[in-house]
Amino acid sequence: MVKYNVIYDKTQDISVLRSELETAGAVVHDVFANIGVLTLSAETTAFSEITGIIAVEEDAEVVAVESFEWHQLRLVSEGLPMTNFYKVTNHGDDVNVYVVDSGIDDTHAEFSHTIVNKLFSYNSDFTPSNGHGTSVASVIAGNTLVFQKMPSCMM
Repeated sequence: MVKYNVIYDKTQDISVLRSELETAGAVVHDVFANIGVLTLSAETTAFSEITGIIAVEEDAEVVAVESFEWHQLRLVSEGLPMTNFYKVTNHGDDVNVYVVDSGIDDTHAEFSHTIVNKLFSYNSDFTPSNGHGTSVASVIAGNTLVFQKMPSCMM
């Protein structure tokens, strides 16, 4: 059996569609109703003629190919010739990063795993003024990423 990804008309009654697919010999694995996609296995694509099926494609495994930019290779090469692989040896442990920006909301859940020290403020007020500093700091050391839409004057 071959595995397929099937896009179906979301106005279609999914229980009826499933029944018709199973009658056609398909085995339905997953239904992603919010996007109108299901995965199934079947011997042939005869099921593609069922009313409500919009598109069918054979499932394919996607494999990431590692490629490294020259600057990454240079970081791990002490001399020439450069090595041909990039091996991360430090995942940010014991690293200090200085962010010069509009302020960081260090109480944000994004920074629950790290320490934020506020060293200097031009006006002695460390209150974040527009969220930009928090966004920048989250790219560097956040649990995920915090992107906050900036006012048009900041763009």
